[in-house]
Amino acid sequence: MAADTGVVIGYVWASAEDDAAGWVTPPGLGAAEVNAAAAWLRRLRDAKAREIAPHALPAELIRDTRR
Repeated sequence: MAADTGVVIGYVWASAEDDAAGWVTPPGLGAAEVNAAAAWLRRLRDAKAREIAPHALPAELIRDTRR
């Protein structure tokens, strides 16, 4: 995922085999990018709480950006 500035703020990963998903934040981000990454992490946690399957997670996150 990228911030409005184009800086990569994190990577979403998902594993259907393990029924797991997560977020990896790259090192060296500034405060604004860390805050933007936190918003994506909240979306990821919300999807997990709603029991969205890991294989459906990327589509769910992309759909959220189009609202």
